[in-house]
Amino acid sequence: MTKIQVSRVIRSNLAIAASSLLMCATANAQNDACSAPTPIAGYGTFQFSTVGATTDGNSDAACLFFSVTQVFNDVWFCWTAPATGLIEVALCGGTTLDTKMAAYPGCGCPTLNSTIACNDDSCSLQSKLQFGATAGTTYTIRVGSYAATGFGSGSFTVGAVVPLVDVTNPVNGNRYIGLNVASWAAAEATAQMFGGHLASIADQAEND
Repeated sequence: MTKIQVSRVIRSNLAIAASSLLMCATANAQNDACSAPTPIAGYGTFQFSTVGATTDGNSDAACLFFSVTQVFNDVWFCWTAPATGLIEVALCGGTTLDTKMAAYPGCGCPTLNSTIACNDDSCSLQSKLQFGATAGTTYTIRVGSYAATGFGSGSFTVGAVVPLVDVTNPVNGNRYIGLNVASWAAAEATAQMFGGHLASIADQAEND
């Protein structure tokens, strides 16, 4: 009788151990790995959760904010651009997490120093970034936390940035697009995307 009782205890402990392993395995965020990002497309609002996520992306000098270059507890999205133009990805009002966010060309694990945009606190403790996108092209969006101990969930929006002005000089055919961008780097990248450069319309060279 004693042997039977012992074998039952052993089986019970094994069942508990297996259950614990299963719970640990399913606790991680679904898109925690940069090699398996969640596919999204177009403009709209998208949900995210970093609960249970780990940090597998590289730190980058382009993400240096308050002495921190890493995006902690990151989750990954593969976004397909519906049109060519400047786009904005924003966590403003979508979460209470102290976020950090970055964007990269293509999908999958980004190479070192390939960041095209990164942001920490554009709207209180939440992030907002802009970059020039080309229709049909894919980009990686990385959402995470400023702090290694930060976890949370919420939503982010992806939308087109509408030009403040878009005019063409009838004399020389030069086109001028005015945009409210988040940074000088974003402005320069957008100008290059349109095949142009940053300029002042008061510059005589622009009117010759």
